[in-house]
Amino acid sequence: IKAMASGMVSFKHPGQVTAGGFSGEELAFIVAEAAAQGLGVMAHANGETAIIAAATAGVRSIEHGFFMTERALDLMAKKSIFWVPTIGALRRATGPSAKAETVQFVEQVILTLLTMLRRAHSIGVPLALGTDCVLPDPAYREAYDAELALYEQAGISGDQVMQIASDGGAKLLEL
Repeated sequence: IKAMASGMVSFKHPGQVTAGGFSGEELAFIVAEAAAQGLGVMAHANGETAIIAAATAGVRSIEHGFFMTERALDLMAKKSIFWVPTIGALRRATGPSAKAETVQFVEQVILTLLTMLRRAHSIGVPLALGTDCVLPDPAYREAYDAELALYEQAGISGDQVMQIASDGGAKLLEL
């Protein structure tokens, strides 16, 4: 089950997340109900508050995690909560007609995410690779390859990236 713990990254108000998402209490209820059915919960979560609320509620993964913080990563490592950063999705969301200041903002967020991804890997946050593309998107392969490259750009070796790509999702989904 994928639950919304936050809104989206705002391109109108850089640095902010749009309104939306379940509260920590609501997420805990969703996680408990899902667990009663043998299901895990993945949380769309952007911003420290939403990420920490989702992690505290016991989700299996944080999807996106834009505006990730060290505090949130520490909690995720402690609780073995997966992170599926989908960094390339943020870049693709700007589109070809984006204003220069929006592109500059997104590129700065991506640099910060790469630093957080490197830290996540170094402290043992379980990682899985995702693109946020919906199949049969004809650009899926390009997005997937770009995401692999971003993990390497974060300082994770090619062999480790391949391990994350091949095993991360399976472990997250308990396959």
